[in-house]
Amino acid sequence: LAYLDLEQAESKAVAYISGDQNYISACNSGDLHTSVCRLIWPSMAWTGDPKHDKEIASQIFYRHFSYRDLSKRGGHASNYVAKPNTIAHHLHIPGDLAKQFQVSYFTAYPGIPAWHQRVAMQLGSTSTLTTLLGRKRIFFGRPRDDATIREAVAFEPQSVVGDVLNIGLWRMWHHLDSREIEILAQVHDAVLIQYEEEI
Repeated sequence: LAYLDLEQAESKAVAYISGDQNYISACNSGDLHTSVCRLIWPSMAWTGDPKHDKEIASQIFYRHFSYRDLSKRGGHASNYVAKPNTIAHHLHIPGDLAKQFQVSYFTAYPGIPAWHQRVAMQLGSTSTLTTLLGRKRIFFGRPRDDATIREAVAFEPQSVVGDVLNIGLWRMWHHLDSREIEILAQVHDAVLIQYEEEI
């Protein structure tokens, strides 16, 4: 068995959909979460060496969470409009720390909250969103409700990742020899396959 996955696919989708150049650069840096750490905690002893900086970011920051872990989980939640209290609850960190993290995060990546506002405005005017790949969705929840806005913000990145993976999956199925490689499942941002080890 083997997984073929789209590494950091949703983060990259958020980067390009939001158009935030800093976040695009962070995603293309090779280690998004350490890049986020460097922006949120600039006073740490960063060296510019990716391997060494990842070690710095992997230091424990709060309880069992490293700086990098907080950046990864907090960033992903912030991308999808989670409030500081929600982040604090899920990460088991103080509310003030979650609030400070989110302020620093959105200061570093201002295109992300601007994208949230664009989605909310579109939702308020038509209750409809269309992804860059042309998938259209009508939202039946109240347009100004936080839950509807969170659902709408998550829609395009998650939809695009699934659609891109399905296109790749179809190409694999179409071009690969099914006697050698068997496709088992699509797992949102990964494909599960199995094959004989000697192949």
